[in-house]
Amino acid sequence: MLPEKWLGTWRGPLTLRPPVAGFPATSPMELRISALGAGRWGWIIAYSGQPERVYELRTTTTPGAFVLDEKNGILLDEVLEGDELLCAFEVDSRLLLTRYTHLGDTIRYETRTFKKGELGPNKVASWKATGFQSALLKRVGG
Repeated sequence: MLPEKWLGTWRGPLTLRPPVAGFPATSPMELRISALGAGRWGWIIAYSGQPERVYELRTTTTPGAFVLDEKNGILLDEVLEGDELLCAFEVDSRLLLTRYTHLGDTIRYETRTFKKGELGPNKVASWKATGFQSALLKRVGG
Protein backbone atom coordinates (compact mmCIF):
# COMPACT_ATOMS: atom_id res chain seq x y z
CA MET A 1 0.00 0.00 0.00
CA LEU A 2 1.05 3.56 -0.60
CA PRO A 3 1.28 5.29 2.79
CA GLU A 4 -1.29 8.03 3.36
CA LYS A 5 1.49 10.57 3.93
CA TRP A 6 2.06 10.57 0.14
CA LEU A 7 -1.45 11.88 -0.57
CA GLY A 8 -1.88 15.54 -1.44
CA THR A 9 -0.85 18.23 -3.86
CA TRP A 10 2.85 18.94 -4.21
CA ARG A 11 4.44 21.86 -6.12
CA GLY A 12 7.89 23.14 -6.91
CA PRO A 13 10.31 24.15 -9.64
CA LEU A 14 11.45 21.45 -12.09
CA THR A 15 15.00 21.82 -13.36
CA LEU A 16 16.25 20.21 -16.58
CA ARG A 17 19.97 19.56 -17.08
CA PRO A 18 21.12 20.03 -19.69
CA PRO A 19 18.29 22.29 -20.88
CA VAL A 20 16.03 20.68 -23.50
CA ALA A 21 15.31 22.58 -26.73
CA GLY A 22 11.87 24.18 -26.60
CA PHE A 23 11.58 23.96 -22.80
CA PRO A 24 12.75 26.38 -20.12
CA ALA A 25 15.62 25.15 -17.92
CA THR A 26 13.35 25.64 -14.87
CA SER A 27 9.55 25.54 -14.84
CA PRO A 28 6.72 24.84 -12.36
CA MET A 29 5.76 21.22 -11.64
CA GLU A 30 2.78 19.87 -9.72
CA LEU A 31 2.11 16.33 -8.50
CA ARG A 32 -1.34 15.36 -7.22
CA ILE A 33 -1.74 12.00 -5.47
CA SER A 34 -5.22 10.92 -4.36
CA ALA A 35 -6.83 7.70 -3.13
CA LEU A 36 -9.20 6.18 -5.71
CA GLY A 37 -10.16 3.00 -3.90
CA ALA A 38 -8.60 -0.19 -2.59
CA GLY A 39 -5.05 -0.40 -3.94
CA ARG A 40 -5.51 2.47 -6.44
CA TRP A 41 -4.31 6.08 -6.46
CA GLY A 42 -4.64 8.95 -8.88
CA TRP A 43 -1.18 10.16 -9.94
CA ILE A 44 -1.42 13.42 -11.89
CA ILE A 45 1.64 15.32 -13.08
CA ALA A 46 1.39 18.84 -14.46
CA TYR A 47 4.20 20.84 -16.03
CA SER A 48 3.85 24.50 -16.97
CA GLY A 49 2.39 24.85 -20.45
CA GLN A 50 1.90 21.08 -20.95
CA PRO A 51 -1.27 18.98 -20.79
CA GLU A 52 -1.74 17.19 -17.46
CA ARG A 53 -0.56 13.60 -17.36
CA VAL A 54 -3.34 11.63 -15.68
CA TYR A 55 -2.03 8.28 -14.45
CA GLU A 56 -3.16 5.61 -12.02
CA LEU A 57 -0.89 3.85 -9.53
CA ARG A 58 -2.02 0.35 -8.56
CA THR A 59 -0.75 -2.28 -6.16
CA THR A 60 0.26 -5.70 -7.43
CA THR A 61 0.30 -9.07 -5.70
CA THR A 62 3.92 -8.48 -4.62
CA PRO A 63 4.27 -6.42 -1.42
CA GLY A 64 5.80 -3.00 -2.15
CA ALA A 65 5.32 -3.39 -5.91
CA PHE A 66 3.07 -1.15 -8.00
CA VAL A 67 2.16 -0.53 -11.62
CA LEU A 68 1.83 3.00 -12.99
CA ASP A 69 -0.83 2.94 -15.70
CA GLU A 70 -0.26 5.85 -18.08
CA LYS A 71 -3.73 5.25 -19.58
CA ASN A 72 -2.29 4.84 -23.09
CA GLY A 73 -1.23 1.19 -23.03
CA ILE A 74 2.01 1.89 -21.14
CA LEU A 75 2.37 0.13 -17.78
CA LEU A 76 5.48 0.87 -15.71
CA ASP A 77 6.65 -1.30 -12.82
CA GLU A 78 7.36 0.66 -9.65
CA VAL A 79 8.67 -0.41 -6.25
CA LEU A 80 8.35 1.33 -2.91
CA GLU A 81 11.50 0.90 -0.80
CA GLY A 82 11.16 2.77 2.46
CA ASP A 83 10.25 6.33 1.47
CA GLU A 84 11.38 5.98 -2.17
CA LEU A 85 9.22 5.03 -5.13
CA LEU A 86 11.54 3.75 -7.87
CA CYS A 87 11.06 2.94 -11.55
CA ALA A 88 13.30 2.11 -14.54
CA PHE A 89 12.14 1.96 -18.15
CA GLU A 90 13.49 2.27 -21.68
CA VAL A 91 12.29 4.61 -24.44
CA ASP A 92 13.99 4.80 -27.86
CA SER A 93 17.18 3.08 -26.62
CA ARG A 94 17.37 5.43 -23.63
CA LEU A 95 17.15 4.20 -20.06
CA LEU A 96 15.21 6.37 -17.61
CA LEU A 97 15.54 5.93 -13.86
CA THR A 98 12.85 7.71 -11.86
CA ARG A 99 12.76 8.25 -8.12
CA TYR A 100 10.24 9.97 -5.87
CA THR A 101 11.51 10.36 -2.29
CA HIS A 102 9.07 11.35 0.46
CA LEU A 103 10.80 13.74 2.88
CA GLY A 104 8.10 14.90 5.31
CA ASP A 105 6.46 17.98 3.80
CA THR A 106 8.36 17.57 0.52
CA ILE A 107 8.80 15.02 -2.23
CA ARG A 108 12.02 15.01 -4.21
CA TYR A 109 11.47 13.94 -7.82
CA GLU A 110 14.39 12.86 -10.02
CA THR A 111 14.67 11.31 -13.45
CA ARG A 112 18.06 10.41 -14.87
CA THR A 113 18.37 9.56 -18.56
CA PHE A 114 21.07 7.34 -20.06
CA LYS A 115 22.02 6.35 -23.62
CA LYS A 116 23.27 2.80 -24.15
CA GLY A 117 26.79 2.45 -25.45
CA GLU A 118 28.26 -0.32 -27.56
CA LEU A 119 28.27 -3.86 -26.22
CA GLY A 120 31.84 -4.74 -25.25
CA PRO A 121 33.67 -8.04 -25.70
CA ASN A 122 32.45 -9.31 -22.32
CA LYS A 123 28.82 -8.53 -23.18
CA VAL A 124 28.93 -5.45 -20.97
CA ALA A 125 27.43 -2.21 -22.25
CA SER A 126 27.97 1.13 -20.59
CA TRP A 127 25.17 3.68 -20.25
CA LYS A 128 26.20 7.34 -20.68
CA ALA A 129 24.29 9.86 -18.56
CA THR A 130 22.58 12.32 -20.92
CA GLY A 131 20.03 14.17 -18.82
CA PHE A 132 18.71 14.89 -15.38
CA GLN A 133 15.39 16.30 -14.18
CA SER A 134 14.82 17.21 -10.57
CA ALA A 135 12.27 18.99 -8.43
CA LEU A 136 11.74 19.55 -4.74
CA LEU A 137 7.96 19.55 -4.41
CA LYS A 138 6.40 21.06 -1.30
CA ARG A 139 3.01 20.03 0.05
CA VAL A 140 0.46 22.70 -0.78
CA GLY A 141 -2.76 20.81 -0.16
CA GLY A 142 -4.40 17.88 1.52
